[in-house]
Amino acid sequence: MESTEWKIREDQTEPILSEIASLRHELRSLKTEHRELLDKINGNNSTTDGDIF
Repeated sequence: MESTEWKIREDQTEPILSEIASLRHELRSLKTEHRELLDKINGNNSTTDGDIF
């Protein structure tokens, strides 16, 4: 029971920040993929347009 209480009180800042960074990276990748697919559908081969997170 004591170890459970200790775990609850542990600082979770680093794991949370790491997860946020990982999700931001994944979001950038998905936005790029989405933009490339839209460009391909529309017949535009440029992948440098648009904003990146």
